Amino acid sequence: KWVDEGRIDEIEEQIRSIAEDKNGKLWLGTTIGGVILLNYYINDNQYAPIPVISHYDTADGLPEGWVFVQETLNKIIFATDKGLYQFNDDPDKAYFYPDTFFGKELSGEIQSIHRITQDHLGNIWMAVVKEGNIFEVGFAKRTQNNTFRWENTPFLRIDDIVQSIYHEKNGITWLGNSNGLYRYDSQIDYNYNLDYPVLIRKVTLGKDSVLFGGP
Repeated sequence: KWVDEGRIDEIEEQIRSIAEDKNGKLWLGTTIGGVILLNYYINDNQYAPIPVISHYDTADGLPEGWVFVQETLNKIIFATDKGLYQFNDDPDKAYFYPDTFFGKELSGEIQSIHRITQDHLGNIWMAVVKEGNIFEVGFAKRTQNNTFRWENTPFLRIDDIVQSIYHEKNGITWLGNSNGLYRYDSQIDYNYNLDYPVLIRKVTLGKDSVLFGGP
């Protein structure tokens, strides 16, 4: 059931994502930029009803814009308008830095990360926005040498941003956006490099200039 723990007066930002780390601390992703850390524990074991609140923003290494937090592979990932970021809990000066764990393509200033989830096979799914407002969805797949490879070929026909991702235990993944619902079956081994015949029936320029009318 829903349990109301009361209002935290120090937090006025809109919170769109919440993730708990391995130490029981709560990370809150905001819509206006930055993240908030709630620590309910004293000496790592004694629970406190009033948390210690820490705010992090551009002064701590995060880029401007919203931040989406997600617990993945036993760590907290921070998805931003400038790619993935990781947190270094340095006792002298805590800071954020670009996360290259899933490859350079998903870090730094290459693309915006809109959604991030993990399926039951260990793949890390992401909905991204590339330069030129190009939408893309795919997953980072672990390779034999313990690195990750970005897989997006099966989803190139999806031309709008994916708003929701749901994984079934049988390897089926559902993707939803404003255009409809998409179903991906990871058990089907499809060769996307196969050639196929194309028959062009008509070519037009503008609305009425026919360049080729077909046989």
